[in-house]
Amino acid sequence: MVKPAVFFWQNMPAHHQTGALDAFAGTWGAPVYGVWAEDISSDRRGDGWQASRRSHLRDVFLPSVGWREKVDELASDNPGAIHVFSGVGAYPAVTRAARIIMSQPRPKVALIVETALKSPWRRLPSTLKSIYHYYPVRAKIGAVMAIGSLAENFFRSIGFKESQVYPYLYQCDAPQISVAKTSSDEFKIAFVGRLAGYKGLDLLIEALVSLGDRAWSLGVYGDGPAKAELQGTVKRLGLASRIHFHGLIASDAVVSALSMHDLCVVPSRYDGWGMATSEALQAGIPALVSDAAGSRDIIRVSGAGDVFPSGNVHVLNSLLAHRLDNPGIILEEKRRARAYAQKISPNNVGRYLAESFEHAFLGKTPRPQADWLIRT
Repeated sequence: MVKPAVFFWQNMPAHHQTGALDAFAGTWGAPVYGVWAEDISSDRRGDGWQASRRSHLRDVFLPSVGWREKVDELASDNPGAIHVFSGVGAYPAVTRAARIIMSQPRPKVALIVETALKSPWRRLPSTLKSIYHYYPVRAKIGAVMAIGSLAENFFRSIGFKESQVYPYLYQCDAPQISVAKTSSDEFKIAFVGRLAGYKGLDLLIEALVSLGDRAWSLGVYGDGPAKAELQGTVKRLGLASRIHFHGLIASDAVVSALSMHDLCVVPSRYDGWGMATSEALQAGIPALVSDAAGSRDIIRVSGAGDVFPSGNVHVLNSLLAHRLDNPGIILEEKRRARAYAQKISPNNVGRYLAESFEHAFLGKTPRPQADWLIRT
């Protein structure tokens, strides 16, 4: 089977995607390009993002001056390729390329996208914006690689057919953790993410207050605009000896750091995915995840943790207390996390991506299954 070249059009080479894209490129059998509007931005580097290793993906960084001409050249000169866009309407270079490609006859177009329904107070404008960009061209899009069931449900709701929507997820090129670290007396909890309201660290702190004299600690990895307020809350509650702010952590160090804990909590008020969930399972530890995070899916399937209603501090407190009082639960959940981790490895996700494109664009059957959604 002669395969077409593939172009991934994205704003920057994000670590939570490039592992699978590189693995895909290593087995596809035709040139695969990552077309980036920029390298990792200073803002994202401020969040700890680091460049990921890329051995097979061919990088094309668009110039800051003359980027429109370069986009036009790449899009116009490769009409037979598969072009994969990280959405339409958010990034000028990606949007420009998408419009050029979709104006061509019989284009091969895919998306890798999160749900647009993140911030609750922007749901209506986000929906209307998505309908504006996608509804007129939906028939030209062969595959929507939807980040979690939240995205699957959203893109079906704005007019995409079931056959167009493929489940997908974020993962990272993580070291293999073969042995779960265990705490001696102290139950070690971790939070990883931007210190901003939507990530919900304040909710986790509130849930921890009611754990009484149980032996626990919380390691906070990240930085952001809410840091000073959160530190003030911790001090006011008398928890400074238990809750430790470790500051920014590089993306390639997260999995190793998490492996030194017993549990990760992802208490997001809203989140397209919630990368800390993937990183926790790849570290061999379970996670408690808000149902407003797309990554809730892999916790429900793996059994390595639990999902709780977004913003419900009482339920989160109960889930934490239950594990503190029953250490065997965490040991079993760690076993499940280690058993599941390979399913979300870059190699496995890259293989699934190749099978999805073969099905959507080359007529290969049957439709592939995302094995990270299959209970074992």
